[in-house]
Amino acid sequence: MLRGLQPDGKVLWTERLPNTPEDSAVMGLAIAQDQSAVALVGPVVRQKSETDFSLIRVDGNGRQTARKTLSLAVYGQGSNFGYLRFDGTAGLAVVNRGRWAKSGPDGYRLNGLGDAEQCWEGDAADIVLIDVGTLDERKHLRIDRFQVEDAVSTNDGWIVAGESRDACSTEVHAAAYIVKDDGSVQQLWRDASPFPTSARGIRTTGGIIEIIGYAERAVAIAEDVPTPKEHDFSSRRSGNEAYVSGQLFSVRLSAQGVEEGRDFVAAGLPTVPKGMVSTADRSVIFGTVGSRPLWLNR
Repeated sequence: MLRGLQPDGKVLWTERLPNTPEDSAVMGLAIAQDQSAVALVGPVVRQKSETDFSLIRVDGNGRQTARKTLSLAVYGQGSNFGYLRFDGTAGLAVVNRGRWAKSGPDGYRLNGLGDAEQCWEGDAADIVLIDVGTLDERKHLRIDRFQVEDAVSTNDGWIVAGESRDACSTEVHAAAYIVKDDGSVQQLWRDASPFPTSARGIRTTGGIIEIIGYAERAVAIAEDVPTPKEHDFSSRRSGNEAYVSGQLFSVRLSAQGVEEGRDFVAAGLPTVPKGMVSTADRSVIFGTVGSRPLWLNR
């Protein structure tokens, strides 16, 4: 479903997107140069057909004016979520594939304590480069064990940022890849921190690439073996604040991916960035501190 809103929040129109597969959702939304809106739509689970994912264009009155299916092979046992970004006539559509437990004799490995640890597989980012005017596909590519959270255009393609998973384990680290218009892909940077990190936003300014993200920094060793428990959503705390500091981080990279600086923001409660919105001269990072909204000007 899509809705058009006035600046004061009044609903102008509601458009239910027809002929979408079961369990479908709007996974991404972008605005074209003609001010039409384009939605990336597809199933969150149970993809059944190569044409289950599509791009749907609606005008300012909510009328559907175009629809193009994306040719994505039926893949995986995990969930799907998407990302859509336009810059002029160039577009980037991503369907992130969730991981699932690996089966067979190599489905487990021994961790550093000698305990059996479940291995995982299947997560990947299916990336489609598109023509914004026609919604036609230009190139397809896939990056295994990677999930795209944000992207910024370059002269000959895109830089995509997100999280890259280590083989077998669930631990992830923030990473960025260069995706060129010819469909080639190259890793630009991967965070070498000893703790889990995930990139949530990216921008370029003055020849510098800035990536913001979330880091779970260990600050103490738990005295007892942690046991799973149901989260109390009435509390602003997760229960592990004595051992883990959830922080927002910012890293600055050269055009070649060399790290030139890093900052952290912590507030006692988990400080979790959800994304970053940028204009020519400033940016706003949005997210949460505990259960409260977070807004940071850059």
